[in-house]
Amino acid sequence: SDEIFAALGDVHQAGGDIDAALAAYREAARIAPRSARHLLRLGQACRAQGQLDQALAHLLQAREIAPQDDEILRETGLVFETRKQFDRALELYQQAARAAPDAPANYVRKGIALKQLKDYGAAEAAFERAAALDPKSVEAAKQLAVVRALNIMHGEQRVAV
Repeated sequence: SDEIFAALGDVHQAGGDIDAALAAYREAARIAPRSARHLLRLGQACRAQGQLDQALAHLLQAREIAPQDDEILRETGLVFETRKQFDRALELYQQAARAAPDAPANYVRKGIALKQLKDYGAAEAAFERAAALDPKSVEAAKQLAVVRALNIMHGEQRVAV
């Protein structure tokens, strides 16, 4: 079944064998072509292999099936972030935050994109939101400290998320 191949792909990906994970995810997607989850996993594995065009193709298919899935939106944003297209990534992270306003990862990614775009005040607000949602998040705390330092250096004011 498609779920067996998806689980096999997860095992291979966790073990670092991305080629085997890709093969398993492709088979899962072949069996269940309307599964947004399988297409997401396939996109993630392609991104991990540096196959950004293929990753984007799979993720866009997944978005057609589940347009408000924040994990799919966030992963699509990561492809654009990897391409250094931070404005496109930011749009997707903002959509992800609207789709799942209680998911700290959406605000961490949004903050990273804003930081890359040098909007340090808005980045600080995003990291603060992530830290408020998950006070144990090391990534949110680390990014918040960095962007606060950048805000001081650049004299920017914090803005609302």
